[in-house]
Amino acid sequence: MEWLSSIRTAINYMEEHLTDDISAQDVADRVHLSPFFLQRGFSLMTGYGIGEYIRNRRLYQAARDLKKTEDKVIEIALRYGYETPESFTKAFSRFHGATPSQVRDGAVGKVFLPLTIKLSVQGGGQMEVKIAPMFPFKVIGFQKIFDNETAYAEIPKFWDEICEKYACNVYAGNAPANPCEQALVDNCIGEYGVCIDDIGGGKFRYLIAGKYTGGAGGFRLHRT
Repeated sequence: MEWLSSIRTAINYMEEHLTDDISAQDVADRVHLSPFFLQRGFSLMTGYGIGEYIRNRRLYQAARDLKKTEDKVIEIALRYGYETPESFTKAFSRFHGATPSQVRDGAVGKVFLPLTIKLSVQGGGQMEVKIAPMFPFKVIGFQKIFDNETAYAEIPKFWDEICEKYACNVYAGNAPANPCEQALVDNCIGEYGVCIDDIGGGKFRYLIAGKYTGGAGGFRLHRT
């Protein structure tokens, strides 16, 4: 329930500051979480990155302002964080499928209302969650750097890419055809997804990993 409360607080904060210069860091500070963990939790629960949500809400509100006021396009652009009418028009058109002038003249834009977070539990049985300590071990795997804003959508693609490139052959029951495939089999690479938050700047390292059993000198190791 604490996560639900944090996400709701984050959404309320973003709604109150749509016309202010805020970032994911500002939202994270408001709910006393690191940007990394807030981004992950927010995207898992809503399907949107924080920056994406703010941008979509601003563009929706901009369309409302175009219809309900006589404010100039440049005034609305500046209100919602765009420095030039050109950059605003480009983002607006991509989101709504129509230009600001077309929406002002009656074209229908895209609706993007504030999110409402609710918890719904259905079905029989009780779900038990357990967080348990583990002895230290080494991991080996495939690493890629992701942006907090887009990781929720890009990490599944990374898994698909690695599976297609290295795992399909052995999953089909064939013998490993190269050192990478051999390492995948020997170390059960794919057993873990490991996030390493040590880069900063809105980015983190992610490994598709397994417990390191030795050998495979071409792979990078990380302790966890």
